[in-house]
Amino acid sequence: MTIASSNFDDTVEYPIDQHSLAKLQDPHLTTEGFQRIYHQLTWPPKEIQRRY
Repeated sequence: MTIASSNFDDTVEYPIDQHSLAKLQDPHLTTEGFQRIYHQLTWPPKEIQRRY
């Protein structure tokens, strides 16, 4: 999933499983609830590897 990114850079991509995706797609999910789940899925930040 990529959010708030202008491109698909591998430093901002995080794999998620079907269960996590279903939680994010819940139509009753509030903005705060979405942010809480998103934070859990993307923390700690991935270590940036030199790519060039």
